[in-house]
Parts: sequence; structure tokens; C-alpha cells
Amino acid sequence: MNNITAIIIARNEEQNIANAIASLKDFSEVIVMDSGSTDRTVEIASSLGAIVYQTDWPGYARQRQRAISKANNEWVLFLDADEALDDKLNQELRRISLAGPARGYFIKRDNYFIGQKIKHSRWGNDWQLRLFHKGSASIPEVDIHEGVLINGPTGRLVTGCIKHHTVPNLFRYLEKTNEYTSLEAKQKTREGRRFSAFRLLWEPLAEFWKLYIVLQGWREGIRGLAIAGLSALGRFVVMAKIREAGSG
Repeated sequence: MNNITAIIIARNEEQNIANAIASLKDFSEVIVMDSGSTDRTVEIASSLGAIVYQTDWPGYARQRQRAISKANNEWVLFLDADEALDDKLNQELRRISLAGPARGYFIKRDNYFIGQKIKHSRWGNDWQLRLFHKGSASIPEVDIHEGVLINGPTGRLVTGCIKHHTVPNLFRYLEKTNEYTSLEAKQKTREGRRFSAFRLLWEPLAEFWKLYIVLQGWREGIRGLAIAGLSALGRFVVMAKIREAGSG
């Protein structure tokens, strides 16, 4: 497909990896960067034709940098293990000409919370820069939310989406929250952020208000309430962990 390399970064994703790879069947190269899975992730990925590299875990940014260096094609598409391309997006990728001025493309991501697509809150208008020319891209050296920076113009693929089944259950969501808040607290502490009792109270309230009221999370019923509440909890935990780091 247009000589694009698809890359998945994974660890212990045996429940998701087959669905992700199956959605990439038309790609000329699929790479899975595995960082020490103890389940059947590597076995499943290999059986489906992916090129699997087994590595240590240097952090999100450096793992993405490693993955890009393995790609044999000039264009790269990043996909998380709990994501999959829908049929319309695959059709768009088959049609698109990559010879134009754009050096990267944003793709719409549909997020699912415990089996239901979320149309509002922050999750309802989610555009991710996932397709890019590797010679025009760089990955910021940060602990979390590393993203991709493009040197040049970007565009949008407006047909199809990436389906993101991010929260199969609340236990998994809380696991992710613990991991991501630790990384964010570490990054903010390194950047000079200090504990603030005001922020400890204000940021969770502001987060809840924004997701539930401003971005109309209330339209999602109990799921919208859960998303706003859990996101507010994340803001509280980040500041609490900054406090913990400062007292260590």
C-alpha cells in the first residue's frame, strides 16, 4: 500500500495484536516493536506475517525512534496495539498520492469506552498525526505524549478512521492511569513544576468541568460522567505524585 510501513509498539497485547495487524493486511511492511512481552504477543504477531523486533523498554519516544529506523519505506504509519484501521481508511490510503507537498497526515480516531463509541468530551474530536514521511519527522524526547513533529506542511485524511478500543474495562483504565500519571509527574518535575495545593484542587475541578460541561460529556450518559470523573482523578494524582517526588 503506497509503500507505507506500519508500526505497532507493543507489550503483552495478545488480546489486541491480531485485530491491529489484520487491519494492516494491505501494507507492504508491518513492524511490531515488542518490549518484553510475557504472553503470546510475539507468537501471534509473527504468525500473522509481521516483522517482530524484541527490545528493552527505553521509553515511548526512544522506542518510536527505534521503530522508525527499522522501516524500509519512506512513509510510516503508527498504530497502537489496541487500535485498528477501518475499511474506509484503508481505501483512502490505497487512493492517496504521497507525492504531494504534505509531509504528514492527521487521521480521525474514534475512541470506545467499555464498548461504546464516545462522540463528545475530549474523546469525540480526536485527530492524530499518524502517517508521515520519516525524513521529515522527529519524536520529542519526553516521557509521555511524545507525538510526532513534522518539518513541512501537513494534511488530513477525511475518509475513515482509526478505531481505538482504549478502555475494555475500568481495571485496565486505572492501570493505564497509574502508569501515565507517573510518567507525567516525572516529566513535569524535571521541567521544574512544583507542588501546589491550589493546583491540586483546581486542576481536577477544571478538568471535570471542561470534559463534562464544556465538551458536552453529559451527552454520553454514565460513560461521559465516568470519563470526566476519571480524567479529573488523573489530574489530582499527577499533582499528588509531584508532591511525593518533592518530599522524597
